[in-house]
Amino acid sequence: MLRKSIFLVLLIFSSFQILIHGCPIQIEGYSWEFNEDVSMVITGVGSVDLCVSKCNKELSCAGYTWQEGQQLLCVLFNKLRNLHVCENCISGSKLQRIDGGCSMGVDDILAWEDSATATDCMESCVDLPECSAYTWYNQSAVIQNACYLFRSCEEVRECSFCESGRLGCFNGDNTSTSVRPTSPTVEPTHSSDASTSATDMTSDDPQTTQQTTELPTESTVESTTTTSGIVPEGPCSEYKILDDSTRSTEHEYGPYCDQIDNSFISPDWQGEGWYRLLPPAGIKIPEYAPGYNHCGTNVPAWANSSHPQDLLVETEMTICFNKKDVECDHSDVIKCVNCGEYFVYYLKDVENCRNRYCASTD
Repeated sequence: MLRKSIFLVLLIFSSFQILIHGCPIQIEGYSWEFNEDVSMVITGVGSVDLCVSKCNKELSCAGYTWQEGQQLLCVLFNKLRNLHVCENCISGSKLQRIDGGCSMGVDDILAWEDSATATDCMESCVDLPECSAYTWYNQSAVIQNACYLFRSCEEVRECSFCESGRLGCFNGDNTSTSVRPTSPTVEPTHSSDASTSATDMTSDDPQTTQQTTELPTESTVESTTTTSGIVPEGPCSEYKILDDSTRSTEHEYGPYCDQIDNSFISPDWQGEGWYRLLPPAGIKIPEYAPGYNHCGTNVPAWANSSHPQDLLVETEMTICFNKKDVECDHSDVIKCVNCGEYFVYYLKDVENCRNRYCASTD
């Protein structure tokens, strides 16, 4: 039976880290402990970029080492342990997966683009110098195939239809990953220690340590980055505004109603469509009954269901109309989308005058 030995000859020599904006994404001359049960060795990988691509496509891959030589080895690790030096090798760690979507604060969003896959979105983040994290929304979201690129992702929101990640940074001290900083830095680090050792990875059957997967090819999917606007087309960017101060829960009786053809039409009402609430009215429809003769009308409308936590998902909400001594005299169903920093609602003309959508600050 063919016996094939794959050697990573360890030799301490001058090495340096490749840093992008303070984030060491690769390091030359170091690798991790190889374990044939949890690591994959692929031969004939022609460049470190191809090795990186293979790691990105393997869910279990935590890091990689590419070694230049006769066999052009690409080693994929699912655990990064026992950092040691190696000859003619380059290593790096993979990005960190995020359970949820990055909160879409305007100051944190660098850009957005249409991306066919989460991998395309991730690669766009790698290519954008200031990008630290990304969130990609699939075709079940309100904004389909939308890729958001972030400076930072400090706050994570629940998200059923998205995939997110932070760029992984190589930490030479403990081999763990960390969040990619945003301060620009490019600096080599050198080591002059001297010692030698060796690791021998062998197997009676070459297939146990070597897998010949198809080499990746250039993607045929094109994506266009839009930097002129933070939010792509859709309800989160195309909405009307309700900001009349008398719409607030703090305001008591008023003559207004949300009917487009009524002489008592609210000053800010523009007919059926998507709306965002803004001060001085408030920032969202209250989830409590404001009371009869409030919000500048007789019968104010309030949300008798919770606002959606899931980002960019069109959700139905029940609206109740607070009549005298009856918190929910009658009800209707509206649509709501959580846009991260605010909500938008699809609202229709109310059935009766002296009915009006209410606004609150909490």
